[in-house]
Amino acid sequence: MVSNQELKELINSIKKKLDINQQQIADRIGYSRSYLSDAFKKNGDLSKLYRAIYNEFKIDLESLKKDIPGYKTEKKRTKIIDADNLIVHDLIIIKAILRVILRSMAELQAAQQKRTVTSILSELTKAVRDEIGDEFDEL
Repeated sequence: MVSNQELKELINSIKKKLDINQQQIADRIGYSRSYLSDAFKKNGDLSKLYRAIYNEFKIDLESLKKDIPGYKTEKKRTKIIDADNLIVHDLIIIKAILRVILRSMAELQAAQQKRTVTSILSELTKAVRDEIGDEFDEL
């Protein structure tokens, strides 16, 4: 999404670079000058105007900023993630959360039923194991 300020910067840069006025820009992109002014005042569909300006002048805000002395563009860092490691990490977190929940349940039930936490944990662990398979470790 293009901000009001970015579109103003783009138009001002085009005006300076090509030595034309806002009316000439509006004429070239097929809009009236008053439509451009109203779009800024009302925060209209600025992305539509931005595309029209880019299509006509083949200039975008980033390419104009590159021409400004001292302006540095941020390079986007790309991080490659091993999906298998991410899944293993998520599974570890899920198991830890499940253990905390089950332990809390066991402690509450033990207090209510006057039984040991260990006996209730064994029952809960068995119920979970029966539900998801043998992949669940004893608590």
